[in-house]
Amino acid sequence: MNRRRFLLLSMGPIAGAMSCKLFARPMDDDVPTKGDWPGGESYNAQISPCSVVVTLSGSTLYITGAACGSLVSVSIIGAGFNYHDIFADPDANNIMIDLSTALSGVYSLHITNLLGGYLDGTFNL
Repeated sequence: MNRRRFLLLSMGPIAGAMSCKLFARPMDDDVPTKGDWPGGESYNAQISPCSVVVTLSGSTLYITGAACGSLVSVSIIGAGFNYHDIFADPDANNIMIDLSTALSGVYSLHITNLLGGYLDGTFNL
C-alpha cells in the first residue's frame, strides 16, 4: 500500500515536467479557434501542448495557456447571453467560465490581449 501511494504521489511531478498540458478531458469538446496569438497562429487545440486551448465541458468553458505577458480579455455573446471579463496575465493560463445560466444555442468567443493577439471561435451550448 505504501508503494502505491508513493507511485501516485510521484507521478504528478513527472507528468508536469513532460508536458505543459497537465490534464486531459477526453469526453469534452475542443472549440477550434482562429486568429493570431503571441507565438504563432492557432487553428486548434492540438497544434502544440503549450498553445491556447479552449474546451467546453458541460456548461463550463475552459481556456488554458492564454498568458502572454499581457492582460487577456474574453467575450462570449449569443442567445441573449453576454459575457465579458479581463484576466491578469498570471490568471490567464487557467480561465474557467460558468455558462450554466446561458440558454442553449450558438455562441461566439473572442479572446484578445494588449499585444494585438486575438482568437475567435464559435461553439454550441
